[in-house]
Amino acid sequence: MRTETRYVSNIYWSFRKYLKAQLSTEKIFYNPTAMPDPTGFDRWIIFYTGLYDTNLFTRINPSVICIARNDKDGSDLIDLVSDVFNIFDNPSDNKRNITFYDKTTGDEIGDIYIDSVRIISPTTPYKTGLSSATVDIYGTVKTDRILK
Repeated sequence: MRTETRYVSNIYWSFRKYLKAQLSTEKIFYNPTAMPDPTGFDRWIIFYTGLYDTNLFTRINPSVICIARNDKDGSDLIDLVSDVFNIFDNPSDNKRNITFYDKTTGDEIGDIYIDSVRIISPTTPYKTGLSSATVDIYGTVKTDRILK
């Protein structure tokens, strides 16, 4: 793997760019230091970069927490979880990877292959009137090689 690609910031910005493009109508928080509780939204998602092992950089495990407010029958939460799940594991277009970018240059430097996606269930009460479910993503970072 090329040395200049071994930055967690490249993983973060690659996922951020992908989530913004795929879920453009959703309110998204990225690695917040406290649990957000926005007003004016009844559903939102939180992205966490997740596990990052500097000794084994190619293996990653980010998480997306889906949150719904005032969702008495759970249907809004399930719809949001389904939307998030499908952008990482969609059998209709066989989408199993996202582009890996260099944060500094914006250049494509490889791919992040999605090995598996898991929904953590049951849903967890987030706060009174809120419910949440977590989508865990397991992936492998592959960079383009420069051959000399």
